This record gives sequence, structure tokens and C-alpha cells, in this order.
Amino acid sequence: MTERIIVEVDRELEDLIPLFRQTRERDIAGLAAGLASGDVAALRMIGHGMKGSGGAFGFPLITEMGDAIEAAALKSDYATVSQQLELLRSYMARIDIKYV
Repeated sequence: MTERIIVEVDRELEDLIPLFRQTRERDIAGLAAGLASGDVAALRMIGHGMKGSGGAFGFPLITEMGDAIEAAALKSDYATVSQQLELLRSYMARIDIKYV
């Protein structure tokens, strides 16, 4: 069984979290497409967006993943982007939100 990850999020952001999660699902699809096509610019932009929004919503690991994706894309390091994509997929599938 996969261990769940509890993420504490400010209650004031509760209405925005569904959109945040949908955006991360779009990021997953965009990263997969960018890897398939070798679109470094798209990979960098998605990573940059993740880096900016993760911490603002209480998801510091998303910020770290976004930073790693952006940096890897700048070096055309597809292996690292792929690794971070898999981490993002796993993370998003295992999070449970606790509003505080």
C-alpha cells in the first residue's frame, strides 16, 4: 500500500485547492508532452510555474520539483525532467489535504 501524504493548507485557500490540483494535473500532461516532443521551452515554463505556485499554496515540494524541472530543462536534461515528472505523479496521487 502506498503511504499517504498529509499536506496542511491554510483554510482560506480551501476554495482554490481544486483548481491548484487541476493545474498540477495539466502540468503532468504538459511535462509528458514536452518530454515526448523535446519542447525545452514548455518544460521550463511548466517548471517555473510550479516553482512559483507551490509554496504560495502550502506545497513546498511542488516548488522544489518545479525548480528542479526548470533547471533541468535549461540544460536539456530530459532524464531529470522525467524523474521529477514521476515524483510529481506519485506525490499528487498520494496527497490528502488538511485545512488548518
